[in-house]
Amino acid sequence: MSRERVTFWLDDQGYMVTPDGFRVQGLNDGTASYDATVVNGVLTYTQIATPPSGIGDIKVDFDISIGNGLTNSTGGAYTDAEVEAGKPTLQSFSVDQQGNVILSLSNGDTFVRGQVLMQNFNDPSALVRQGNNIFSGQAAAGPVGGIALSATNNAPGSNGLGRIQSGTVRAIKRRPE
Repeated sequence: MSRERVTFWLDDQGYMVTPDGFRVQGLNDGTASYDATVVNGVLTYTQIATPPSGIGDIKVDFDISIGNGLTNSTGGAYTDAEVEAGKPTLQSFSVDQQGNVILSLSNGDTFVRGQVLMQNFNDPSALVRQGNNIFSGQAAAGPVGGIALSATNNAPGSNGLGRIQSGTVRAIKRRPE
């Protein structure tokens, strides 16, 4: 079991990457959309979150606008520009013990954008070390649950897989120059 400290960076396009620039893969494309309404005379944003379901590179981004994840249901009490000006924005992100990539927004809301997945092998000795914690030969090592990643087989803490220890994954906004 590896207990290495892992640092993920965000590249210039907002993808989580290893220090060597390899994109972190897992469940991706979790979303949060908002409906702007008026409650007791106050502009209120109600979140509709959709959990991640696709498999691929994990991107840390959040940018909504009218017609693109943001709906103005204020009945004319607020203009689209006013609704846009007060919309939630991305403040930070973290990775929890189950590998969930949680985005924290300016209004205090959070949602799961992605999930880092793990893999266990029937014959770890068949893996070929490429360096810098990168391995090849996954198919020959007999991945438990198959070569394709899934939340059912590969979520941290499931099927005998370890968990991600909170505080050991450092989520840094941009790679330092």
